[in-house]
Amino acid sequence: MRRDEKGVSPVIGVILMVAITVILAAVVASFVFGLGGTVKRSYNVAFTVSAVNASHAVVTFQGGPDVAFLDTTDACKIYKEGTSITGGNFNKTEVGKSITIGLTSGETVTVVCDFIDGTKQVMLTYTRP
Repeated sequence: MRRDEKGVSPVIGVILMVAITVILAAVVASFVFGLGGTVKRSYNVAFTVSAVNASHAVVTFQGGPDVAFLDTTDACKIYKEGTSITGGNFNKTEVGKSITIGLTSGETVTVVCDFIDGTKQVMLTYTRP
């Protein structure tokens, strides 16, 4: 070992300790000032789609553990190709309810639900083959 390398190890140790302190301070500051963002809850409410014939399908509300968090009486709405279906609504008391809709090959049906925290969540998207 050479005589001029004696102080290298303590200098590297101090630099590493300062770097770790700066990184920890940045992480704590991001949470304190809200830069970490917020995570919204994901709800679990189930729907199924089954084909009746070449031009119709049935959407059924299966329920789920988060049915109690649905917002209004018509909290879940069926959309076909992005347009709301007349009479295509479900509320939290209608578990097991089925709605027949016209759905042909290539068309997409989506079910969107409103929850009590003000969020909307897509619960089902189905494109008929």
